[in-house]
Amino acid sequence: MKENDIALAIKTRYEGEVDESMGCANLWPFLKIEVGSTWCDLGCGKGAFTAEMAKRTGVNGLVTGVDMTPALIEIAAKRYPEPCMKWIVSGITALPLDSGTQDGVTSNCVINHVLDKKAVFVEIARILKTKGVFVVADVMSIEPLPDDVRKDPVAIAACWGGAITRSEYISVVKSSGFKEISIVSSRRYIKEGYELESIIIKGVRR
Repeated sequence: MKENDIALAIKTRYEGEVDESMGCANLWPFLKIEVGSTWCDLGCGKGAFTAEMAKRTGVNGLVTGVDMTPALIEIAAKRYPEPCMKWIVSGITALPLDSGTQDGVTSNCVINHVLDKKAVFVEIARILKTKGVFVVADVMSIEPLPDDVRKDPVAIAACWGGAITRSEYISVVKSSGFKEISIVSSRRYIKEGYELESIIIKGVRR
């Protein structure tokens, strides 16, 4: 399986989505966004959630929406051209953002698409200020998924084939430079016969 195959499957899926919000959880109860702060939304899609974040940071803040799908970023940029919002086409393992510039990072059911989740969290830690926070919703598997699922680009694009277990996920986060890591929400469900878990996880950069 190649990264390009996964990227193509993801772009194909999301370019065809009509829903404005494609996340798996409600992050708002766990976000504390202050006026004038800087935030980054990984996997921003068409930008609706990112724009709501920008309302909270205000004109003196900045919210950056990042998505690997050019068509979605084009829509977001046209809909929300305000100077307190910035839109970037990029993957999330190598972010074109300066180190130590973000007060917070969000992501809603996106990191599971990436095979190298450690690279994502290392990048999150890099762009966050000291004591900056992340609030991430994602999908985990209760038991390790079989190889045929984990190597299926379509299953990965469908927000479940790239899931790892909770213990693996937390280990990745801890080893990437975070403290005060907590699961603040969890919901189990069945997908294609496999038991999965939709979680919201928070952490603070050391």
